[in-house]
Amino acid sequence: MDVIREKEYELANGTKVTIVTLKANDKDSKRTCEILVDSKRNIISPEVKSISFDQEHQMFLIKDKLAIDEYLTGSIYYYINERGIPLGMCFFDILNGMYSIDFKNVEEFKSNYFNFKLNIVKQIREEVERKRSVDLENIKTMALYKKRVDESEN
Repeated sequence: MDVIREKEYELANGTKVTIVTLKANDKDSKRTCEILVDSKRNIISPEVKSISFDQEHQMFLIKDKLAIDEYLTGSIYYYINERGIPLGMCFFDILNGMYSIDFKNVEEFKSNYFNFKLNIVKQIREEVERKRSVDLENIKTMALYKKRVDESEN
C-alpha cells in the first residue's frame, strides 16, 4: 500500500498523532483506508475507511464500512483516544443501533478488530432478518385485510 497523505495533530496534552491515508497498489483494487500512528510511527489503529479528529473532545472519530448483505451496506462510527483504544459504544447508521466495543489495549484492538466486525455483521443480519419477517407478516396482514374489504364492497 502506498501512502497518499499524512496529517499530524497535536493534542492538548502535547501528544502528537498522525492520520495516514493509504491506497491499495493492486490493479484490480482501488481501495483506500486510513490508520492512526503515534509519534514513534507505531500503528495504533486497524485499517478503517476514514478517521477524523474531533478538536473539541480531543478524540478521533472512526468510520468504517460494514457489508451486511449484497444490497445493504452501512457504516459504523466510534471514537478512539490518542493511544488507539476505543471509547464508549459503536453506532451503526442504518439500524440506529449501538454496539459494545470494549478492548483493553491497542494490540487486542488491532488483532481482534476483524472478528469484532464479523460479530457485529452477524448481529445486524439477525436484526435485519427479524425485522424483515415482522414486516412481511404485517404486509400479509394488510393485504388480507384489503382483500376482505374489496370483496365485501363487491
